[in-house]
Amino acid sequence: MLSDIKVRDLSYKETFNTGFEIFRENFKAIAILAIIVYIPLLIVERLIVLGSLIDYLTLMGLNNFDSGYISYGMVLQTIFERIMYMSAAGTLVSDAALMRALYTAAGAVFVSSVVLVPLLSSGSTYLTLNTVEKKESSVESMLSVAVSNIGKTTVTVFLASVLTGIGILLFVLPGLYLSVGFSFVIPAVIVTGKWGMSALRESFDIVRGRWFKTLFFLILSGAFKYLFEYLSSFVIRGVFAVFPRNVITDSITTIMFGILFLYFVFVECLWFINKHFVRKM
Repeated sequence: MLSDIKVRDLSYKETFNTGFEIFRENFKAIAILAIIVYIPLLIVERLIVLGSLIDYLTLMGLNNFDSGYISYGMVLQTIFERIMYMSAAGTLVSDAALMRALYTAAGAVFVSSVVLVPLLSSGSTYLTLNTVEKKESSVESMLSVAVSNIGKTTVTVFLASVLTGIGILLFVLPGLYLSVGFSFVIPAVIVTGKWGMSALRESFDIVRGRWFKTLFFLILSGAFKYLFEYLSSFVIRGVFAVFPRNVITDSITTIMFGILFLYFVFVECLWFINKHFVRKM
């Protein structure tokens, strides 16, 4: 099926099946990439979130956190819930500490989503592209491409986030339209070498004419992601029923499932690459 990627649109089933084939073929490089990226993410969470925000929120009476792994996404959700409660009570304006906690968690999420996570997509796109073009891929070359493009991907993802955010603030539908159109900006950077607004246009051009088809693909991918997370939660509970839950076991399980979760990144990268080649014909 790899031979068909450049000549015709793959169906949803073909995209997921071929994505798994490419994922399995490049598993070693994927594992190394995930470890390199997830370790800084875990350090950021431990130092920034667990080091300050958890203590603060606990003092605020929000002591419902588990004793194990806590992401800054969980903390951010808790802060938002607290803000909504305090806003309704009219006491939010005087709580500067809570707002500082919000900015800290939001900053950690920003660094994660705009700087670190794009490294995963960059490396995955490189491996997918080389597999499609039947070129040899090494861990060193994959890391070199991902790191050398981090400035381009950071700027491009930031622009996409800003424009999508503006679209959502003005009207919800334009924000949704842009979010689908900009879903493949990182693969666009790696495949075409363009970045910034040029990469946004490349992503948008791939979606143009197949917006609803792309939306359904993203919904389908998201549903599979949710199912994977749901099933993995039972596995994690089983692991911690046998082993003690601490920083080490939490980090190991997070990295292991992070590696498996990259399959969905490969599928989405393959969707762009397939449409990119077909458009060039």
